Amino acid sequence: MPRILLFLAVMAVVATSAAAQSDCRIQPASALRDLLSSVNAERAAAGRHALVLSSQLNRAAQGHACDMVRRDYFSHRSPNNGTLTTRIKAAGYTACYANENIAFGQPTRDRVIVAWMRSSGHRRNILDKRITEVGFGYSGSGGARKWVMVGARPCDARIPRQPAPNEQTPNNNQYQNN
Repeated sequence: MPRILLFLAVMAVVATSAAAQSDCRIQPASALRDLLSSVNAERAAAGRHALVLSSQLNRAAQGHACDMVRRDYFSHRSPNNGTLTTRIKAAGYTACYANENIAFGQPTRDRVIVAWMRSSGHRRNILDKRITEVGFGYSGSGGARKWVMVGARPCDARIPRQPAPNEQTPNNNQYQNN
């Protein structure tokens, strides 16, 4: 009987590890576009320029979400001292500016965006005028899901100029870079 219990315990650990591993891939393009759309809607409401998805930032964000689930922690700094800077560099991204939001427990995209927008620091990161690109990652399920948003600006990018409150912009939502 003890061997059977030991075997079942080992199998449960293996199954849990396999499930965590299988969820640690870049999320489907449709899910990433939905997150981008939600963030850009919040930015538009605040008069900010739209962000574009970066595959490198998606990799950095997804890697951090998976690492938090695998190692069972919740922090901007990983247990092996990995930081936002080291994660985005490892993904091949050269940033002159970057920020990061993390969240834990929101089961859906809508709920995580609402939670971030209700937090002054997370809201500030989402609406940050200095970022031009973004990446997202999430891992886990239901109330145990961990979310990551990485916003950044590559060193060769210009920050789009924000229109004055009463300024007419071409094509309604397109801003000119001056």
